[in-house]
Amino acid sequence: MVLEPMALELLAGSIPEHTVKIIDMRMAKSPLSYYLSEFKPDVVGVTGVTALHDSMQNIITRSKAYGAFTVAGGCHASFAYRQFYDLDVVVVGEGEGSFRMLISALETNSSLEEVPNLQIHKDNEWVPTKHVALDEWPLPRRDLVEGNKYTLFGKDFLVMEATRGCPHRCKFCVTPHLFKGRYRVRPVEQVVDYIASKLQPIILFPDSDFLASSKYAWSLLEAIKRSGLRKKYMIMVRSDEITAEPELIREWGKAGLLSVFIGYEGIDQIQLNKFNKDNLISNNEQAVSILDECGVISIGTLIVDPSWEVEDFRKARAYSRKLESDVTLFSILTPFPGTDIFPEYEIIEDYHNFDVIHPVVKTFLPPTQFQREFLKLAKATISDHSFKLGRKLVKHGLLNVIPKVVFGLAQYIRKMGNTEGYKTHE
Repeated sequence: MVLEPMALELLAGSIPEHTVKIIDMRMAKSPLSYYLSEFKPDVVGVTGVTALHDSMQNIITRSKAYGAFTVAGGCHASFAYRQFYDLDVVVVGEGEGSFRMLISALETNSSLEEVPNLQIHKDNEWVPTKHVALDEWPLPRRDLVEGNKYTLFGKDFLVMEATRGCPHRCKFCVTPHLFKGRYRVRPVEQVVDYIASKLQPIILFPDSDFLASSKYAWSLLEAIKRSGLRKKYMIMVRSDEITAEPELIREWGKAGLLSVFIGYEGIDQIQLNKFNKDNLISNNEQAVSILDECGVISIGTLIVDPSWEVEDFRKARAYSRKLESDVTLFSILTPFPGTDIFPEYEIIEDYHNFDVIHPVVKTFLPPTQFQREFLKLAKATISDHSFKLGRKLVKHGLLNVIPKVVFGLAQYIRKMGNTEGYKTHE
């Protein structure tokens, strides 16, 4: 799966009066120098997650050498901007409104310090501008990336952001800080019209907490029903939201809900409490049961703590079997910049290793043993409920994606087993 670069599409949507080109460097057929010389941009903006820090820096440096004004934004740059060089400005948090105002200021040669929500690199220091909660939220300019093929296990799919932010405060998550605690929803008619205008049969809502407002989820569902759309939907939610309103899930299931991604996170209540998840462990199993009843694919993550001993890995396998989620993925607790846990740990890895399937802090077990136990756990868990997952894929008319799913999971396992270049394994 390669997601379309929706963040860049949204930024492009905020400046419709300007000529914009989006280059997805994951899929680009030519080097960056070709696009710089061909397009001749005045401004180059870049975004990416923490693991892409080095790639972002490379783009920034090469664009700066070309003579462009350089801008960065997104979850990583918003909190780790001091780690970049050759960078003129960082847009902190929600970017569309501030980016539009930044471009206007550059065009009119106005003071950038009047533009809110920036960090300006000036005289080898970073100068913040005032924080202002802006409400601009344009539709994504997907037309700028139509030349790329974005597929989910071989199926065309569309990304559409219906809600933004999260009202919860999980310690390992950057979202509440990125959006300053705000949670917003897009008008349902706008969402439905956008989806209806596209041909993709699968819609992925990347929203951090799609069901944070059950009232909105009901309204969007009714609008989809009225539109007569026949598509498949993928969402991300919390388990307690499913158990609180199982009827909402049942109705979404009738409307085409394909899969639900759940952050199970803890293997027991102690771990959930440690992460400030504000949830009960019993909700995880109950949520999976409700999704099974509706024929919806359950996908979720459990967090592996660097402090785990061998017995904890055994407990995690036992809990995963008890949970019976169709797909259970494991992620190693990673202190991303901007999260509440970031200052609690000593980071011993470079940013490009922040892939959540290798430790970036000291582990209780010897590093090689920790990674070996992690790999064994992931392999065993993926095989536990593979037949159940296959049945649901067939039910949704996706029989032909099963080989691609198997191949994708095999790639995931292979990457997990690669420890080359990790300091923790020296």
